[in-house]
Amino acid sequence: MKDNLKMMIGLALTVISMQSFSDVWYVDDATGSDSNDGSATAPFKTIGKAFDLGSDVLKDDEIIVKPGRYHLNGMPLVKNLYCTLRSESGNPADTIIDADGLSECARFVGANGEKLKKPMRVIGFTFTNGAKPTGNASVACCLNADSNVIISNCVITGNIETDERKLPYPSVFVKDAMLVDCVISNNIVRANGSAVQLASNGVVRTCLITDNKVTTSIGAAVYAYTGGILENTVVSNNVSPVNSCLLGTPQMVSGCLFADGLSTISSARICGAVSIFDYENKGCPDVCLLTNCTIRGNSVENKGLASCAGVRIDGVSCTLVDCVISNNISRQYTGIYAPNTDKNVLISSCRIEGNSAVDKSKGNGGGAYFGNGIVVTNSVFSMNSAEIVGGGVYGAGFTMIDCVVSNNTSSVGGGVCVCTNGVAPAVISGTFFSKNHATNAGGGLAIGYKQKESTSNTNGYA
Repeated sequence: MKDNLKMMIGLALTVISMQSFSDVWYVDDATGSDSNDGSATAPFKTIGKAFDLGSDVLKDDEIIVKPGRYHLNGMPLVKNLYCTLRSESGNPADTIIDADGLSECARFVGANGEKLKKPMRVIGFTFTNGAKPTGNASVACCLNADSNVIISNCVITGNIETDERKLPYPSVFVKDAMLVDCVISNNIVRANGSAVQLASNGVVRTCLITDNKVTTSIGAAVYAYTGGILENTVVSNNVSPVNSCLLGTPQMVSGCLFADGLSTISSARICGAVSIFDYENKGCPDVCLLTNCTIRGNSVENKGLASCAGVRIDGVSCTLVDCVISNNISRQYTGIYAPNTDKNVLISSCRIEGNSAVDKSKGNGGGAYFGNGIVVTNSVFSMNSAEIVGGGVYGAGFTMIDCVVSNNTSSVGGGVCVCTNGVAPAVISGTFFSKNHATNAGGGLAIGYKQKESTSNTNGYA
């Protein structure tokens, strides 16, 4: 009995020892050598050498990288053990991981596809010149974070996806991982690509995603499929043929700003700076939640009949709450495009302001286009404009309850225009109309292009 007890105590002490004493490795490109012992006075030259000496998962090894530019020479950083990789200075501009266009920068994934039992942490680097050559096995052209990895205070910039097979390769892939306090900028991807791709249990928080470009076909600054969470992040000044800011089916988007995105496509496509749409039929959460977000100043180039510069909700159950959609410009259906659906779509406590549908022949729905089954409550539609019909709202079959429609303008239906094309009629209840204007008919409300109000609407409820 005593022998067994001694054995158990010995094993426990062994485990505690393994957990308590971690290795610290140092790397210095300028003075180090991979034949050194990796100590502070005799650092390694390459990060890869420190990775090769990685210990078992019970120990929290730390790799401290001194300032410098670390060229990977076609050998990306690959790690699937628990450790902390950090720059010594903490300033990403000081410590640069450069793939020289030969490979991705890093692949932080679990062994055999398994999730790490403890998080790996990557802190304080710039990752640049990553590439995704045709046939390369990686899913990202810069960073692949796919297994309990937390990447923080990093800059991901100047990466280019060069694979010509039109597959959806992002600059950064985030699944079962977190991207926190990072800047993702000036990256270029091809068809179906994105600066950041979010998958299940992926989280992007307090980041800046700016000045990225998708060169052909579908793609966006952030592509979310099968879930993912985007929080308190700024997505601005990104360019894509169709969806400039966000595409896909995120689980939750909260406290984000989507601004000054540009869609460049010339065909009759429904765009949307923020497009909640299961583009690849990957499946989606029960409800996609967008809350406390601002979507402003996005535009679709004035060519063809490309539509919707603000938010598109299409074929997905979605709740849009406490959001501001303002000053977006497209040819039609500008602020929100939410067509007929058998899904649950609720738009509540939002402000849709200053959006413009500018096409001279198809400029309908400056503030929004709503189809059958869409429910809108406690929202404000103000100072939107449409060249043809529905300055504030255009559509049929929707329900609008306890809203305010004011200072919108159009040719027909300055405030709201309900079309009568065989779709179920709209239900408008407890909604206040004020100071809307139509140059031809229906200042406040037009039904089937027939005048119900005068061309100028003062105040009134519907």
